[in-house]
Amino acid sequence: MPKIISNPYKVDEELLVSQIQSEYTSGLESVQAKRKIRENDVKKFYVPTTKKDKVSINSVYTTLQTLMSVYYADRMVVEWIGRKITAMGTANSLNSVAKFDYDEMGLDKLDYKWNWDRFFFGV
Repeated sequence: MPKIISNPYKVDEELLVSQIQSEYTSGLESVQAKRKIRENDVKKFYVPTTKKDKVSINSVYTTLQTLMSVYYADRMVVEWIGRKITAMGTANSLNSVAKFDYDEMGLDKLDYKWNWDRFFFGV
């Protein structure tokens, strides 16, 4: 466990970490339970095995895919700018760090999964 350099409120670090872990676990279990209940709902929205003499209408599935494409392509972009000419170097450094963090943490995949859960499961 990393050591906290300053602890002005005299918080018990181990108690805090155990509380965070238990809350994270309970939240994760709650979301996984909702996903498990609805995991077979995909078949209701999209069934590729239709008869050739029937017209397949997958409007819910198509709407879901359209929303996914719009929200996946339209991500928030933050750009730092310096107020003075001397602050431009700092702003460029912050922009480089933000881009590196986005790529390193795989936030594009995380955003995709988050949007899928938001549209399909309502979570």
